[in-house]
Amino acid sequence: MKPRLLLIDDDKKVLHIFRAVLGEYNATFASNGAQAIKLLEKGERFDVIVSDVKMPQINGIELLEFIKNQSYHSEVILVTAHATVESAVKAMKMGAFDYLIKPLYSEETVAVVERAVATVKRKNQSNSKLNPVSNVGTLAGESAAMLEVYRQLDQAALASDRNLLIIGETGTGKELAARSVHEKSERRASVFSTLNCGLLSADSWKSELFGELAGHRSSDLSDREGYFLQTRRGTLLLDEVSLLPMEAQSALLGVLDSRTGTPAGSDRSYRIDCRIMATTNRDLPNLVKDGAFREDLYYRLSALTISLPPLRDRLEDIDSLAYTFLDRSGMRSKIQRISDDAIARLKRYNWPGNVRELRNCIESSVSFSEGPELAACELELPATPAADENGIEIEDTFDKGDLTYRQALEIGRDQAARKYLSQLIKVTFGNVSHASRIAGVARPSLHRLLKRYCIDPSKERLSGNI
Repeated sequence: MKPRLLLIDDDKKVLHIFRAVLGEYNATFASNGAQAIKLLEKGERFDVIVSDVKMPQINGIELLEFIKNQSYHSEVILVTAHATVESAVKAMKMGAFDYLIKPLYSEETVAVVERAVATVKRKNQSNSKLNPVSNVGTLAGESAAMLEVYRQLDQAALASDRNLLIIGETGTGKELAARSVHEKSERRASVFSTLNCGLLSADSWKSELFGELAGHRSSDLSDREGYFLQTRRGTLLLDEVSLLPMEAQSALLGVLDSRTGTPAGSDRSYRIDCRIMATTNRDLPNLVKDGAFREDLYYRLSALTISLPPLRDRLEDIDSLAYTFLDRSGMRSKIQRISDDAIARLKRYNWPGNVRELRNCIESSVSFSEGPELAACELELPATPAADENGIEIEDTFDKGDLTYRQALEIGRDQAARKYLSQLIKVTFGNVSHASRIAGVARPSLHRLLKRYCIDPSKERLSGNI
């Protein structure tokens, strides 16, 4: 059965062009968005909908919003004049598949429609939803923020040919997210390559991206393949794309438009077949305003965007992440658990380095812990102005005024216990046996309490011998 197309434009000349270049498809025509909606509401279903942006009654943007809100399984391509390119590309973030710029060229129109039809076909062949990409590597966690990320990653994996921009602070797992999308996509059987854009210079970017003919700049006797050819049929990740030299940005825009490239030293181009993903920890819109990043390239890359939340915004995932890194450390036989105080301290920390910093913290801390429990005082975290020498926060928590009665009692109990035990060890010069008799608790129990509150008896034994 031929794929069904709905072609919408208030200009009859444009509809004639559609009829001429897309004649192989089963096409239906409409002159405005209102007519298109009537067809859909009558039960007509289309694989691909191609619509002009500027139309009377209901424009292309409003039609797109209606289609997505009603969950019609159609890919939408917008047609726009040069003056409205920005609005059309922004609409891609609402779910549009791609856009065409007037005047229309037959080869480009056919190519975009063919890609949209292929995408619909792949979706129809998928009988069940892809398995979630949650809990891949450091992308662990079941917070609401991460569940939304997993959903977006699944959707991005279905769209194997669309550009993808992943934004997030340093250490949030941007490369891991990109790799997980690749591994769930139609391109998973081919290579996943990462290119650090910060390492590209004004002299090297062309040969790194597009390759280089033998002898062009060096004495090499053989041609060199660039990343685009090395990643054929796979996925190329441009890591920290904001650092891409301006000339390279122009060349990348050309690749996204034509899907062709030319090696350095050659005048013959080749076809590029790889998915382009990009990551950044910088504010690209601000870079665009400052003239440091091309606006048109930003729009092309950001049509499909996933934002990874910082760890401080999903503290409920600290527990599962901490135990995940404990398991991977290879020290689980020595460290069976992480104390409640340690988890509480992890949740109080701001994590400027995000998940990567948490992983380093756990791996380093368990290496020096005596076990079998990782205590708060054993966490390898930087000291903060509001913490004592053991990393225990000493600010007046009650001043915050946001505690329940039970929470206030628990904090007051802990502060009283810490103060009592510190004084007890001090007056007994670190003699735990003597201290346990005074406290009326068994010696092993006192040891556990001392470890919980990060009190080291050996320091007092040393001071008592001076």
